[in-house]
Amino acid sequence: MPPLPIVEGRSCGSCTLCCKVMKIAEIDKPPGRWCAQCRPGGGCAIYPRRPGECRDFTCAFLTNPELGEDWRPDRAKLVVTLEGDGRMVAVHVDASQPDRWRRRPFFDKIKQWARLAERDDRLVLVRIGNRALVVFPDGESDLGPMEEGDRIGARRRMTPAGPRREAFRIPRDESI
Repeated sequence: MPPLPIVEGRSCGSCTLCCKVMKIAEIDKPPGRWCAQCRPGGGCAIYPRRPGECRDFTCAFLTNPELGEDWRPDRAKLVVTLEGDGRMVAVHVDASQPDRWRRRPFFDKIKQWARLAERDDRLVLVRIGNRALVVFPDGESDLGPMEEGDRIGARRRMTPAGPRREAFRIPRDESI
């Protein structure tokens, strides 16, 4: 997927939250821990030589004009990304405030994304460290901790209240 253009007037500035909440496979940095090269609030100590994943990364706050200043990651304590070739909205939450995504205005927008995703058979994912939750218009599926290589599946099942979508973790060594 080609990179989206940056909204005029937006930049990372002093925000470095992606350096904490995102996984960086190239340097074996797990999600939820500060990168050893990050200077929180000051940027990357190896910026000219930073990993390709970091070079290629742009959060949704920078590219989506619908996300106002309250969505700036260092204020929101959330980093929003598009993943899976744009088929999944992922909200990476700072583990120091794990319920932050449930507050306004964030939760309302996440539920709006879930309603839109439902129509197109897409997913909205909340990640808190290795923990993953899939958000649906009518609820959530808490998948718990995800291991390297695990995938997420979703299906519809009939309930007494009608069809309902649910998500499940697919361990790396299982096929579907």
